Amino acid sequence: EEKRVKSCLRSMSLRYLLTHRSWEIQDHVVLELSRGRETVAMQVTHDLDSEYTSVTISTLDVPGLFSMITGVMAGNGINILGAQIHTRKNGLVLDVLQVNSATDEAVENSAKWKRVERDLAGVLEGRVFIDKLLARQKPPSFMAQREKPQRPSRIDISNEVSDQYTVIDIYAHDRIGLLYDITRTLTELGLYIAVSKISTKVDQVADTFYVKDIFGQPINDEAKREEIRTELLECLKKQ
Repeated sequence: EEKRVKSCLRSMSLRYLLTHRSWEIQDHVVLELSRGRETVAMQVTHDLDSEYTSVTISTLDVPGLFSMITGVMAGNGINILGAQIHTRKNGLVLDVLQVNSATDEAVENSAKWKRVERDLAGVLEGRVFIDKLLARQKPPSFMAQREKPQRPSRIDISNEVSDQYTVIDIYAHDRIGLLYDITRTLTELGLYIAVSKISTKVDQVADTFYVKDIFGQPINDEAKREEIRTELLECLKKQ
């Protein structure tokens, strides 16, 4: 057991170690080791004062993983407020999400979280399809009645912020399934999402993605960056 713990700690990145407290790291190690042969292990805690739920997911890294997670959350009516992606050297992923309900409250329904875990395992194993999950989720009537935003969507793409990644900043009006549409578009464009910073204020999002191409390089080709911008703006137009 001690050998497994040491191996787990050695696989953690410096960024991860610097952004989490010792007790959080301990909880994450326990979660990862508890997964065993299961596809997914999840830990859910609630911050009732701040009205959000924290979800930690341990699983194997696969192409488009973050898009699958966002699709499952949207399909269960759960809104992602923040996300930290941590890919380990051992091929495992630890994703930490801050989420709430469509009514801006913590998601305390334990049966719902069991369904989320079951859905995510099903998607990863190819038994469940995200489009079907999204089809069962209807937005609350009060969301449909809100006025359309006046602020236009904006995409900023830069190779100056990081030496290793291309950084994509997305500013848009929030809606159910938006994050899934964004991450699916990035995946379909052949991009690997290494870091994601999700920020939601009222009904506006400011999301940042650190991405690489299939060869592990930043997006240096200007035509490819323009294609990314065009495809993302198109996906933001969906209702």
